[in-house]
Amino acid sequence: MKEAVMKKVTVFAALVVLLLAAQLVQAQPEPVPIVTPVLIDSAVYNGIYTGFQSQIYCEPTTGNLVTAWYRYYSSDSDPRRITAATSIDGGQSWMIHEAINFGVGDHMNARYATVAGTPMTPLIGYSDRNPGGDNRDSRPTVAYDIAGWNGGAFVNLFVDDGGSADTVLYGRYVSLAVAPSNNDMWAVGTYHREGSNRAMFYYYTKDAGASWHGPSVVASSFPVDSGRAIWFRDLSFIGMGVGIDNSNNVMSCFRGQVEPDDNNALWMVLYSMSSDFGQTWTAPATIPGSEHLYTGTADTYRPVSSPIVDKDGNWHIFVIAIDTLETPDWNSVPQPYRAFDFRYDGSTWTVDKFVFPSFLENGIIAWGDFPPDIETYQMNEPAIGPDGTLYYAYTDVIDTTGAMGKLDYYNFAIKVMFSEDNGDTWQGPVTVLEQWEGRSPNGMAKYATDKLHIVYRQHFDSDKTDLFWYIGVPTDTVKALATKVDQRVSKVMPEDFALHQNYPNPFNPTTNITFDLAQSAKVTLKIYNELGQEVATLIDQKQMDAGFKGITWHASDLPSGVYIYKLTAGSYSATKKMILTK
Repeated sequence: MKEAVMKKVTVFAALVVLLLAAQLVQAQPEPVPIVTPVLIDSAVYNGIYTGFQSQIYCEPTTGNLVTAWYRYYSSDSDPRRITAATSIDGGQSWMIHEAINFGVGDHMNARYATVAGTPMTPLIGYSDRNPGGDNRDSRPTVAYDIAGWNGGAFVNLFVDDGGSADTVLYGRYVSLAVAPSNNDMWAVGTYHREGSNRAMFYYYTKDAGASWHGPSVVASSFPVDSGRAIWFRDLSFIGMGVGIDNSNNVMSCFRGQVEPDDNNALWMVLYSMSSDFGQTWTAPATIPGSEHLYTGTADTYRPVSSPIVDKDGNWHIFVIAIDTLETPDWNSVPQPYRAFDFRYDGSTWTVDKFVFPSFLENGIIAWGDFPPDIETYQMNEPAIGPDGTLYYAYTDVIDTTGAMGKLDYYNFAIKVMFSEDNGDTWQGPVTVLEQWEGRSPNGMAKYATDKLHIVYRQHFDSDKTDLFWYIGVPTDTVKALATKVDQRVSKVMPEDFALHQNYPNPFNPTTNITFDLAQSAKVTLKIYNELGQEVATLIDQKQMDAGFKGITWHASDLPSGVYIYKLTAGSYSATKKMILTK
């Protein structure tokens, strides 16, 4: 009898153990999805080089894909050859198009291509070498395929063939965008440098490249003695990102050093808007809330994304930067990187600051701490899906011990998070690719289908072989795995209501006013002159969610003087003074 009871107890205990084990197994997160990469290109030469703007584009109505780069042959007289690849089967196979810049200029010396497309043709933007003979990039060019996708019959269009760009000795970085409401309307943004002068140029066509207009000077640098209260001490060579919404409004974004004081020469994120497809532009201004960010380390390759528009028409610009407010001695003590989503609803900005669980796993990164290329080629790419889901992809170094015998080659991972409510809340991050070695430019197409479309490069220096890969990551897999990750992205929120000092101050003619909302409230923001007379209402009883907020005030029609701005948010109220100097 006792033996029978003992057997029953033993069997019951075994069943309990098995049940608990099964529950533990079910509780474990599923392994990271292994997405089989597709090899786009492999060759032995001095390198595959992609650009600062879009590296891969998915045409949203057809799902066709295009990516572009330049091959570099250092021993040839024609060393830089723009090369592209197109896919009409969702990335399963690719057609290579070599030497697209053949016959453009005296030599094939163009570089840093960017891509876009229409339902009829892929588009490839790049800068041709200076026709005057100096070995520098200059003339913006757009190539299209007259035979359609996978046709292989590319024709080059000179965006600026009238001499405006030909005299500039440094204009290599090009951005390219197609209006979502009219595929015949294309926009091109370029960076130019001549001597100590810098400028951001904008061109556009409304007839699919038959005629071009521009350049419009969106921003330029000014000498120290210009007398301006705010001026661009310098503009960044990474160029100008361009985005277009469904109403053909255009947003440009770029980096610049604003303050003339060298001790406060932060590389800030600037923007400008055009409501007439680029014929006229608002005065460039710092994005509210970015005034204290530092994006100028040698560690970051693409710290500012091109603008992207969500399903409700809000603009988003993603930035990787060091927040100088986290530590006063930020320029001498290593700081962690943060990611920021700057969201613009047409009047006010919302700033979302993210702390990633392992960005980097070694904790901190700053110039001089590690070899300078540790994160030089990081990904900083937003995308939007057909259902309006926003995605954000970034790369992280997961092993800093070195690879391929080089200390500045690392094992990388690509991680993705997503938002189904226009950026109010985010889920993830999910690792979609891990353990690839190299110092690798990479990118994600801004339009997703049922997949996220990503390219990345492996560089093997010993035999001069570069490998260029594509992965198509199913979006439903990303969403399913996001619920099972142990370490999640966290968004920093303000603890109290606050009104901050405007920046810059004094100013002419634009300044930013930022404020913090500890909880949702109806917000009013008004401007008064010294006599107490109301001169502007920037926000009028607008219901706003909690978060870090900001707005740009354009005061070009007002005289110099002291002005008072007053914020009311629920029961909170505060005022501050600012000075307009013309």
